[in-house]
Amino acid sequence: MSPLRVVLVTRCFWPVVGGAEMLIANLAAAMRTLGACPQIVTAQWRREWPTALTFGEIPVHRIPQSRRRGWGTLQYMRGLGRWLRDHRGAYDAICVSSLRHSAYVVARRARREAIPVLLRAESSGEQGDCRWQETARLGRRIRSHCQRAMVLATDEVGRQELLRSGYCERRVCVIPNGVPVAHSSSASCSAETRRAARLSLSEVNRDLAALNDAPVAVFIGRLTRSQGVFDLARAWQRVVSARSDARLWLIGDGPERGPLFQLVKDLDLQGRVLLPGEFDDYEDVLAAADFYVHPTHEQGVPMGMLRAMAAGLPVIASDVAGSGDLLVHGRHGWLTAPRDIGALSSAVLRMLNEPGRRAMGEAARQRVRDCRSIERCAESHLSIMERMLVAPASREASR
Repeated sequence: MSPLRVVLVTRCFWPVVGGAEMLIANLAAAMRTLGACPQIVTAQWRREWPTALTFGEIPVHRIPQSRRRGWGTLQYMRGLGRWLRDHRGAYDAICVSSLRHSAYVVARRARREAIPVLLRAESSGEQGDCRWQETARLGRRIRSHCQRAMVLATDEVGRQELLRSGYCERRVCVIPNGVPVAHSSSASCSAETRRAARLSLSEVNRDLAALNDAPVAVFIGRLTRSQGVFDLARAWQRVVSARSDARLWLIGDGPERGPLFQLVKDLDLQGRVLLPGEFDDYEDVLAAADFYVHPTHEQGVPMGMLRAMAAGLPVIASDVAGSGDLLVHGRHGWLTAPRDIGALSSAVLRMLNEPGRRAMGEAARQRVRDCRSIERCAESHLSIMERMLVAPASREASR
């Protein structure tokens, strides 16, 4: 059988980065390693960006769009449709990130041309695709087209949300997100590696300078109340009263970054709680950290938590569906009740003094390697698309 030629469509891609965008990049690389021929189609967010490039070894095509709100989206949708039409002979299947404008364009074309299509619901909850379809302009129209395609949820929480939103059960499948997992464990967690990572980060951002023996906890994700970062900042006030050298890095961006920064100032935590923004690559951030904290209020498994576990870090996370299913309390880290600031600060203080922290981190890495590797994730995507390609009945079911 010839290698499967897959188009991965994502509205945002490098250098506009986030959890979903990094997953698409890793997914494409893993598909290529498995023998497929992936390419990425995305939007051109700035005129000076080239319309074609290679990311790693993956071809990337950018669709020109205006920066004007509304008109830019329409221009992108039309451009995406034209690209898919003009390159029809260059791909066998399409995988779309998010159930939004890109999914609408692809789902409509797929119905007309019987193209195998897999739509990824990237997130659930208040910031998720189902909520967006309910509230956005044209959201319900987009949903009606997405409901006729094969849709992928990343966990059972997402699957149930799709079903409640009217998606047909036989057209919804679950493929857990995956991340690359380093094969070497001891090197990535050594004191020497941690020192080197901290030095590298401090040269880029002086705010991230940390003494070699100072404990550093990290969070990676959207800076919103629903991710628990406001709880974490308040918990850190108690942490530093016991360990004044403890540092917290809140990596990411979001609509509530300003209020969060103000809270840090109000709590007199400047220099102890840092908000350095987004990173293209989190390797040094995770290598520099001693443990990871993600006290989300939402169900599901945060991508930042997966990356941290894959990097060999022990984790403190909320005991909610998803995180609580992946992380075994006492083996890979600790689970705390969401919104419980006292329990969260106690867990952090306990982790700071935990002699088995290194063993917890290695167990976390093995857990991700066993069930959440990017290779396993890519295999599942390719398997579904290959079945759709060779079974016309499967494609007909989505019409």
